[in-house]
Amino acid sequence: NSDGSFYRAYNVDGSVCTDTSSDAYQGRSKLNTPVAVRFLCNMYRFTGDVKYKNAAMKAADYCYNELYLGIGKYVGGTPDNPNVPDKEASVFALYAFSAIYDLTGDEKYARALEHAAVSAMSWVYTYDFPVTYSLTTEYDSLNIFKNGGTAGWSIIATGHSAIDVFGSNAYYELFRQYVRTGNSAYLTVSRLLENNLRSAMDLSGKRDYRYPGFSLEACNTADMIFYTAENGVWLPWISAAFIEPMLRLNDTFGQMSTLTLTKKYDPDTLRKMLNGN
Repeated sequence: NSDGSFYRAYNVDGSVCTDTSSDAYQGRSKLNTPVAVRFLCNMYRFTGDVKYKNAAMKAADYCYNELYLGIGKYVGGTPDNPNVPDKEASVFALYAFSAIYDLTGDEKYARALEHAAVSAMSWVYTYDFPVTYSLTTEYDSLNIFKNGGTAGWSIIATGHSAIDVFGSNAYYELFRQYVRTGNSAYLTVSRLLENNLRSAMDLSGKRDYRYPGFSLEACNTADMIFYTAENGVWLPWISAAFIEPMLRLNDTFGQMSTLTLTKKYDPDTLRKMLNGN
């Protein structure tokens, strides 16, 4: 759009989606613009074509003015939920402001980046509690929270209290934010997401999942009764959420573990690595 924004949903002919049969569509909403920014920054980096840089900067300015300054929250990152404030929108805002700050060095984006990072962290359970009861016998066999394990999982969206492991996507960017700022809170949450969420997988083989990297999708724990989506389902985004930050850590710092990095390198060296030196 001329103001730098992108609509929430488009038809395949490129026109904006005006279908109102589901609250999840809301095609004319511009609140999902952060989703495009990191992609545009990467396209500029890969191709050198200035049109991507210009589009990224316009979209980022829209996000800065309308979301960060305007409403102070991030909306609509979860496409199968209504267009409401949610964790995924905060994570995409974190991606967006991090990418545009890397591209431009403009300090206004550093302030917006901090806001998006804290917003993304605010959805995360930072404490464990057991969920000993399950809604049905079938759910009981899938209940991985009988002895705790909620720490690191995060609320998906406003309007319900289901949790999932999408927050794993954020730990690379939170580690980068720690390196940039020296603020240990970012490191603490980065490690929480990096390490605690691995308990969602069947790495020991005791749960009899088809593959050790499988994990449950959305789960309910908030009312102390466990149940999960579709009677136990793995979706490909889950494994992507575990794998992508590991690969990005390795690309940037040469290691796949934040613990290894902080043991091996001092903060000044990590900052040099972050800046490509």
